[in-house]
Amino acid sequence: METNNTPFEYADLSVLPVKRIWLYLIRQDHILPLFIKHIFGFADQQNESFLREGVGELESSDAVNVFKIVQREHEPIAAFCCSEVRHGWLVVSNTRELQEMDITALLNDAKNLKLSAWLFNRTELDVALDGTKRDVFKVYPFYHWIQFLQMYKRQVNGIRRLDSHPTMPYYVSGSSDGSIRLWEWGVGQPVFTPRIAGQYAKVCFLFFWFQRFV
Repeated sequence: METNNTPFEYADLSVLPVKRIWLYLIRQDHILPLFIKHIFGFADQQNESFLREGVGELESSDAVNVFKIVQREHEPIAAFCCSEVRHGWLVVSNTRELQEMDITALLNDAKNLKLSAWLFNRTELDVALDGTKRDVFKVYPFYHWIQFLQMYKRQVNGIRRLDSHPTMPYYVSGSSDGSIRLWEWGVGQPVFTPRIAGQYAKVCFLFFWFQRFV
């Protein structure tokens, strides 16, 4: 805090006693956090109040939110499917590889806002880090308070059809080379390969029917 920075910029002599008290108090190190929190953090408190209201609306609302996922790679998305038994898991094929993604944290908006609300209050953050000699966010760049995304990649070419099992943690893929593979979510290798590449026509249609796929 700048000791010469004062809100009492008036020429009236009646302001001088209050100004002297102000200049004395801001030089007391043990009460500086109170000034920062309750005076300079007024705008942050308003933002935090608005943020909490938003969290309350998310918690009380039963409406299903719509999420948009943007593919930033050059290859187009050829196929994708969502897990029926693992909330937030989806798999995407760009004809070059399979990408399994766990976006559970992105879907839990209300929980994320609760965990990170104090980080949006700059004043609270400044007070908390006032006694530290190093910036913990620069010293430990690998630390993230919210892990938004987990991704698993598999180098499999030409997959154009995907479908998820309705009751079990599996999904099936069909490729342009005619191969069909059964995958388990989070496992690197296919569980079963009923059709190998090069011996059948390309897979144009593929889906689960009860406990089997057709």
